Amino acid sequence: MRTTRSLPHEYALAVFVLFGASCVIEAPSEGAIAALVVGRPCSEQIAQTLVELGAVGEARLEPQGTDGPTYRLATRELGTWVVVGFPTAARSVLTTWTPVGAEVREFGEGCTVHVRQESHSLVSGNAPRDVPLAHFTDRDVRWLVERASSAPGSIRGTVLYVWAPHMPLSVDGYGEIVEAATRLGLDVVPLLATGSDHDFALQEATRVGIPESGLREIRSAELHFRDAQVHAPAILVVLGGRMSAVLPGYRNADGYARYLLSLLDSD
Repeated sequence: MRTTRSLPHEYALAVFVLFGASCVIEAPSEGAIAALVVGRPCSEQIAQTLVELGAVGEARLEPQGTDGPTYRLATRELGTWVVVGFPTAARSVLTTWTPVGAEVREFGEGCTVHVRQESHSLVSGNAPRDVPLAHFTDRDVRWLVERASSAPGSIRGTVLYVWAPHMPLSVDGYGEIVEAATRLGLDVVPLLATGSDHDFALQEATRVGIPESGLREIRSAELHFRDAQVHAPAILVVLGGRMSAVLPGYRNADGYARYLLSLLDSD
């Protein structure tokens, strides 16, 4: 990736992650996958499964819990992620998460594999299911990425702005991100955090001018695994066939503009 200037320190982690839906993307090298599973039970079988599932990018270590080290990896399919866990010295678990469910592979003694299907609540929320445009789903994420990839001249990029009515700075920050994005020719798509009170959200949206489309509640596995709701406000930026890492926290228009410009310069 060509860089025309070094990024400010506070934005050093705002690197782009490529989607497989609309652009060529390199999978992790065999060495990178081998390093992830080295010394783990059934390492060869897990490495082969990761390759077959199209795992891409770097494995991210999840916060340490009681079930041993756990890693997440994106795949070539938008909305599908793989989580690899090593709960014990003799047991490994590989879970493929999709927008509609999860497939769990448990590698036991002798590397026998037990597979089961599970439902999940990653994309559940409070938005009424019978209201049109009540949710922002992986289908919507895919449309934004493909639009930016197919019409780079007319669509410079899109900022996804996650807000919640009970987080006042996220409400007030909407005007700041709109001002910053407008300066640079970027669209802004406000998204309501999962679980928000919709009556309160409507009240706050009306107060600050958030459009009706900004009341769509996030129900996207892709955005879940990209930590889009780690805080409100938070932004992710779609440029071409790529999406930036999440940037949580409030900034004024100048602060957002500096960050967005750093991404445009590194595109």
